[in-house]
Amino acid sequence: MRLKTVTFTGVDEFTDLNRMVKLGVKYPFIEFGILLSKQRTGRENKYPSLSFLNNLYAFYSTNWQLLTLSAHLCGDFARTFSKGEFEVLDFFPNLETLVDRIQVNVDRGFTGFDCDKLARQVYSEKYPYLRMKDYIIQIREKQIHGCREPVTLKPDWTLEDNSFFVTARKAFDRYSGFKYRILPLPLYDSSGGKGISPSEWFPPVTGPNWQNYSTGYSGGLGPDNLKEELQNIASVVDSSVEQVCPIWIDMESKIRTGDKFDLDKVQQCCEIVANSGHCYNGDNKKAGQESVYDTFRRIQAQLDELLYNNL
Repeated sequence: MRLKTVTFTGVDEFTDLNRMVKLGVKYPFIEFGILLSKQRTGRENKYPSLSFLNNLYAFYSTNWQLLTLSAHLCGDFARTFSKGEFEVLDFFPNLETLVDRIQVNVDRGFTGFDCDKLARQVYSEKYPYLRMKDYIIQIREKQIHGCREPVTLKPDWTLEDNSFFVTARKAFDRYSGFKYRILPLPLYDSSGGKGISPSEWFPPVTGPNWQNYSTGYSGGLGPDNLKEELQNIASVVDSSVEQVCPIWIDMESKIRTGDKFDLDKVQQCCEIVANSGHCYNGDNKKAGQESVYDTFRRIQAQLDELLYNNL
């Protein structure tokens, strides 16, 4: 299994940003997720205020090489974004350059995607940076709730056969001219942020047009069960698929203590991942060799750590 990214979601106003950088330098697979909700922002700890977001952006502006961030849209922000109406950017315009990935979290009030309008807006001149990002679609209870054509998953499913993902891919391709090709990435998350592990993990996506695009896994992962669940996920990742489909995992509920984002738990999880044998290590991992790209990333991380420790 090629575990390429580990996302820790729920950075809040109590989080030590300097320690985030140190962890990001030590563990290059880290991505920190920021929860955004129109109704909850600034009212609940895990939905940071606009003031904090602006401070985070200022901090990121001088540490952008050392931090990888993602936005997780919830509630109305997710619903309007899925229709190509970027209300979240009206609220926080700097989001466009702050994060590498944008995740759309669905709930039972979700009414589906307007793939054509979403793609048209992403590739419009008004939003020049959105075309450079990955877009994650949260899949709950084996389907995307509210879609006109439910995205029902089967153990042997492929995105090539799924009407929603095919429609989304065609819409993005139509407006991109294949210059900046975007594919919606599925995140298996039956828990929906409630910290409950699924009874079974599904295999990663397949299909000839989805090579090198990731599948995500989430739901009840944390320092208490991560080692075991990584093995469970790895057991369903087909050896022929893992060569072309990197994997990522996402954690939220179990990395909080007293409703605060807990970097000690984040570090525990990072150590488990680092020692798991599943970290992505280039195309020649099975041969015991390191790719040129990963050699560069490793050396770059070491130099960044030396530079940061001597600031």
